[in-house]
Amino acid sequence: LPILVVEDDPGLREAVCDTLTLAGKPVLSAPGGHEAMAILSGQPVSIVVSDVRMMPMDGIALLKEIRTHWPHLPVVLM
Repeated sequence: LPILVVEDDPGLREAVCDTLTLAGKPVLSAPGGHEAMAILSGQPVSIVVSDVRMMPMDGIALLKEIRTHWPHLPVVLM
């Protein structure tokens, strides 16, 4: 299953995705929490790696939403 990277800074999002791809991991990305929730609603992922400071939905709010719908999905906040 892919890793979902959620980061509002395009350059950092690309760098994290490139690093994971070079490590042989399948990756999906989202520029924010709402987009991440849309991806999660349509496709399973192995883990979510998310920025904490984003607008309008920050990483803590995203974590709470993920816990509500997918309580066993691992989430890493950075």
